[in-house]
Amino acid sequence: MSALLGLVQNEAADSSIAFRDRVYRRGEQGELLRDVIALANAAVVGRRFLFLGVVDRPGRVRGFPGITARTWKRFCQVVPAFLERTVEPHLTVTLQSVQVDGALVGALCLDACEDPPYLLARRISPNMPAGGGWVRRGVKLRRLLRDHLQKIFQARFRRQEVGDVTVGFPGELPREELLLPVLPVDQMPSMRAAHKVNRMIEANEVSRAVLGRSDSRIARLVHAQVSGEDIPYREQGTKTMRVKLREIPLEHAAADDHYQFELRAHRLNFLLSNLADKPQTDLVLTLKIPRIEGVGVADRVYSAPGELCPRRGRYPKVDVGPRTIVVQVTGIRIPRRGMVEAFHEPLRFWLRETAAGQTIRVGYVLQGATMAKPVQGRLKIFVID
Repeated sequence: MSALLGLVQNEAADSSIAFRDRVYRRGEQGELLRDVIALANAAVVGRRFLFLGVVDRPGRVRGFPGITARTWKRFCQVVPAFLERTVEPHLTVTLQSVQVDGALVGALCLDACEDPPYLLARRISPNMPAGGGWVRRGVKLRRLLRDHLQKIFQARFRRQEVGDVTVGFPGELPREELLLPVLPVDQMPSMRAAHKVNRMIEANEVSRAVLGRSDSRIARLVHAQVSGEDIPYREQGTKTMRVKLREIPLEHAAADDHYQFELRAHRLNFLLSNLADKPQTDLVLTLKIPRIEGVGVADRVYSAPGELCPRRGRYPKVDVGPRTIVVQVTGIRIPRRGMVEAFHEPLRFWLRETAAGQTIRVGYVLQGATMAKPVQGRLKIFVID
């Protein structure tokens, strides 16, 4: 139940997770079938979830209006048999509920959908004939077409060949999409230090203009405003402060790097799943990230000034080219029917304001001697403001 609660509260909607603000009403059976079949056909590994009683809109705080116990009980009574009659092949459906902030949230859980494509077993309406289907990609639903069917069968054959090894973003479930916000660097240590010195210079210039001389009382007042009363005041001339201003970028270089690439960067990892009965050993994972303005990857871990440097070799190798950032890690082992994170030390992935609204397609290749052929594909990162 705690895992279900974590999904409801923390995970974003994507190909494997959908949210709806209420239970499906009478006359909305077609919507229910469309949403369930689209989830079942999604190109993800593992379980899929449809949560009822949750308001989820991009860029807004998630709300939990909840559903009534009576409507949920009725839903649980009729839906399993309804899906059994109307969807083929058979779907394994579990219905659960969880309390979130005092509200009841229902969860329709689809166990590993290993036999796609899932289609309508009977005619529901003129627009929903027998044999029709849908597929969910991200938060969008599309009618199942020939191209989708071809990709579904290709994925099935590929999983059989490589032993069900997959690559995705970490979470309660492996996932193919990730929503990440931009992280501005408007509080750079060198900028803050320069602001304080500039304020002191302005105070000296104002007192000279008004009084014809520097006034320590004005300087002390400004110092208390910009530096706080805990830091003792030291009287300095304007010339001395201008020299100090020029030295600030060099003095704060280490602090700036730590702020940009540690405090204002996402810690990104990748989840590797092996559903086969044999372990996969000595694997190599290679990522290719396009170079886009406002998007970057730190080449190493940047310690805070005074901190010990981290152990070498734990951070993945990063090679920044003119068009592509290549990240590689070697020596990966995935146990039989297990999952591991690719990096011992997560990748520092930074996003600035100019990247807002972009979709970053991260290409990956996972290969090794124990695999019949490499696993390759693309994951998507949606950058939000």
